[in-house]
Amino acid sequence: MQRAKNANGFNELGELVCEVAALMPKPLFMISGPMTTGGMGSYSKNILLFQHTIDEALLSGVSVFNQTMLEEHLQRLVRVWLAENTHLDYCDHVLTDVYKALLDSGHINGLYLLPDWHTSRGAKWEREVGEKLNLNLHEYPQEWYDRAVKRTEDFFGKE
Repeated sequence: MQRAKNANGFNELGELVCEVAALMPKPLFMISGPMTTGGMGSYSKNILLFQHTIDEALLSGVSVFNQTMLEEHLQRLVRVWLAENTHLDYCDHVLTDVYKALLDSGHINGLYLLPDWHTSRGAKWEREVGEKLNLNLHEYPQEWYDRAVKRTEDFFGKE
C-alpha cells in the first residue's frame, strides 16, 4: 500500500487498482453501494457496512475487489481537490479516474448492487457504466446484507 500512500493523483490510484485486480482470482466482482453519499447517513457507518458486505461475499465464496482499502488514500486526494475546487461538493475524479479505469480494465466481471445503491451518486454511476460495459449485475443477497447491517449496528449501536 506504499504506492497508494505516495500517489499524487487519481490516475495513479487508478493504475494501481488495475494492477491489484489483475492479480486477483476470477471471476472478480465489485460491490456497489453508498460510501460517501446515501446509505446509513454517515461516512463512518457506510464504510464499515461496506466492509461487512465485502466480508459476507467473501465468506460465501465470491471473489471481491475490496475498495475500502483505497478509502484513506482516495479521501486524502479528495480533500486536496475540494480545497482547490471550493465551488464544487463532489469529486468526480474518484469515479472517472479510479473506478472507471478499474471497470474498463476487464478484470471486474460484475457488480453486486447493495439494496440501497440508488441512494449513492457513485453507485448509480457504477451501475450505468456496468450496464454499458455489459458487466454481470447482481442484486446483493438480502441475507448477506442483513448480517452485514447487524454487524454494523452492533458496532455503532442502533439509533
